[in-house]
Amino acid sequence: MSTQYWVIGGEFRDTHFSAMVEGSAQAFGPFRSYDDAKAKWREQSLNSRHKAHMRFTIATEAAPKQQRAPVMQPAVVSSAAA
Repeated sequence: MSTQYWVIGGEFRDTHFSAMVEGSAQAFGPFRSYDDAKAKWREQSLNSRHKAHMRFTIATEAAPKQQRAPVMQPAVVSSAAA
């Protein structure tokens, strides 16, 4: 699985952009390339340009790291001198 991109955003309560209006969150994607996500971001941004409280951004979802099998360490055997 490769990196995926999402366009997320919505309407905020004010221009401090710290709290969203309930129910206004939007998410588009996933997109396989940044350029595809950027095209959607541009579309959403242009469509909402007359609304000062709307904001969208591109978020990245990195592919999960592959799980590696645990490395077996050899047992350390020490013999005490008698």
